[in-house]
Amino acid sequence: MRAEIEKIQQMMEAADYVTDPAIATSVHLAMTLKKPLLIEGHAGVGKTEVAKVMSRMLSTNLIRLQCYEGLDAAQALYEWNYPKQLLHIKLEEATTHTLREKEAAIFSEPFLIRRPLLQAISQDGKPPVLLIDEVDRCVTANTLVTTTRGLKRASEIRPDDEVVSFDPAAFRMTRSRVKKVVPRETERVVRLLVGGRFLEVTPEHRFVRYHEEGREVVRADQLRQGDRLPLHKSYPLEAEVTADFSFAESMIKLTERGKRLLHSAYRDSGRTYHELSATAGVSRDHLRNVLQPASIRDSLRASVLDQLSTELGVEEPLTQPRSTGWDNGYGRPG
Repeated sequence: MRAEIEKIQQMMEAADYVTDPAIATSVHLAMTLKKPLLIEGHAGVGKTEVAKVMSRMLSTNLIRLQCYEGLDAAQALYEWNYPKQLLHIKLEEATTHTLREKEAAIFSEPFLIRRPLLQAISQDGKPPVLLIDEVDRCVTANTLVTTTRGLKRASEIRPDDEVVSFDPAAFRMTRSRVKKVVPRETERVVRLLVGGRFLEVTPEHRFVRYHEEGREVVRADQLRQGDRLPLHKSYPLEAEVTADFSFAESMIKLTERGKRLLHSAYRDSGRTYHELSATAGVSRDHLRNVLQPASIRDSLRASVLDQLSTELGVEEPLTQPRSTGWDNGYGRPG
């Protein structure tokens, strides 16, 4: 055995993890080549523990990103602290700061909530160990999966297929492109009957469960009879090859000049995102993502844009028509 691999094995054992040369070699190669390490195996064999042990033996932080159905970029990267922003806006009402200064303040570092990926890439000093857990979220081979081309069995899903899933943050259906299909064996499955659909998944598969106080992410084996799950129940099973995911109204893409005009009109209006979103019929978060100076979205529904232009008194052309109802940049409806 090479000396460096033997040293890794000794370090892991010193951190209370009994390992073998194969695991030590994999860890050594991942560290030397600076590449991610994908670990597969049955539940309880110690996959997650490898990351915990690595953080201990390297004396650095362990940052964990827990995958589940509907996980989006905001929950993985960063979000803004909206309650803190609203409180700051209220306190700023009595000051003489300009609207530009107020806006720059609330979209600054003190109001940023760093989620796991941003924490991992921005940590000062020694790099952390980033654990992306339950990345597979397995379903059984015969489970029907809704795709943009109709229902398919999980065993028939291929890379580049687009599957339809639920986005809990936006409370709407979204679509995601399949990067890789990883078959694996399991000794146990959980069978669920939800909304007339029969699902078979591994016990660790994650679901969003709703209750009176909000929502929570739970494992499949934690679900109980009577739980409410946000599944797409109305999908027509008999029309697999003619699935239609079009929307009643088109999405409109703003030009860069159009976004600048809208932002300028919003700034001059003195109104808040909350006020405008209520009258225009769009979520406050989406409106902010379109109107803020460093905007990260560029699309609105046609009716929302018409109402917003009226509210802000903008009469100049702002848009380019879009041919589909999907937001190309984010893979979900606006």
